[in-house]
Amino acid sequence: VGRTETNDVVVPHLTVSKHHAFFRFDPEAGRHTLTDTDSTNGTRLNGQTVASKQSRFLGDGDQVCFGEACFTFYSPGGFHDLLRSLSVLR
Repeated sequence: VGRTETNDVVVPHLTVSKHHAFFRFDPEAGRHTLTDTDSTNGTRLNGQTVASKQSRFLGDGDQVCFGEACFTFYSPGGFHDLLRSLSVLR
């Protein structure tokens, strides 16, 4: 995740670093992680700062902020469940 087009997830916001953070799937835990890459304006998970170069586990519905740009995280299965709960998928 970052501001430049070389990232898989581009967030063109001034508070987002060029290479801000990254997501990874941990197969042993069966969960996704978020790692800040020493960004200038920091990464927050549910309002708590993610220390530089430390991974934090993510859960469906978690709020993730890169600088001032905030998003809600969903795993593929969690997003499918969300859509079903909203009656979008039948």
